[in-house]
Amino acid sequence: MEYPNSGALFAQAVKKSDKSRDYWGDITITVKDFQIENGQIKIALSGWKKTSKMGKQFLSLACQQKVEKQNNETNEDKDDDIPF
Repeated sequence: MEYPNSGALFAQAVKKSDKSRDYWGDITITVKDFQIENGQIKIALSGWKKTSKMGKQFLSLACQQKVEKQNNETNEDKDDDIPF
């Protein structure tokens, strides 16, 4: 099941060279959920270590609009409990 503004990163099993990627995956973003300014969106990413049903470890990802708080608290300062 896909959750809005979420995705996953999986470890690359075989690297062909030192420059090969370490992780691969995708994220689905619902653009209407984000405010676009000057053609850009500032996104805060969160990640959780998980294990697939087949025993492979991966990172589950979620994103949300990065919001600067007046007291300098940002999204990354929060301990988010997104249930997936």
